[in-house]
Amino acid sequence: MSLAFHSQKPATNSCCSAIAMRTKLTAYSGMIYTDQYHVEATMGARIITKIAVVFAVSSPGVQVLAQALKPPSALVDLTGDWRGYATFKRSKFNYEWTIQQNGPQLSGSITISQADGSQRSTYRFVGSVQGETLSFRGTQWLTPNLATWCIASGNLRVLKQQSKIELKGNWGPHQVPGGCPQGGRGEVYLSNR
Repeated sequence: MSLAFHSQKPATNSCCSAIAMRTKLTAYSGMIYTDQYHVEATMGARIITKIAVVFAVSSPGVQVLAQALKPPSALVDLTGDWRGYATFKRSKFNYEWTIQQNGPQLSGSITISQADGSQRSTYRFVGSVQGETLSFRGTQWLTPNLATWCIASGNLRVLKQQSKIELKGNWGPHQVPGGCPQGGRGEVYLSNR
């Protein structure tokens, strides 16, 4: 037997927050599984929490077996503009990201320039976020490559620091036209301030 039920509570709005709840019920193999997604948007940050509940189905009725089988996991919304730096050997360069997010999938642009703002070049990237790890890879130049920049790939940690989020990690080689060569690597730091 397979049964699916979906419901959604309307969002509530105030000046600074919105909350919505979506419930999904699925029944099979004598069990009913329900996943509840709690979505809260406050001051520009969106947090999605999943709460799982399992029920046993028997002729006399329904009994709760377990609640919150998994600890709730939050998906932080990284949409927006990010500023920071990238390093290569002993040099530090401006690194600016614009991120659009759809669930765990990311896309956007990365602009790199000299410390004084000269030689700005921008490329498109795609990526994803899983837990505290953001993975990215550049795809193509959007502006002429005005310096010896290259299109990178890499992994960053998502660090929540009170009211701000920081992204820290490394960039490295990437095999696309204009991609960073083997041996090219450095650190990345970004903040959404």
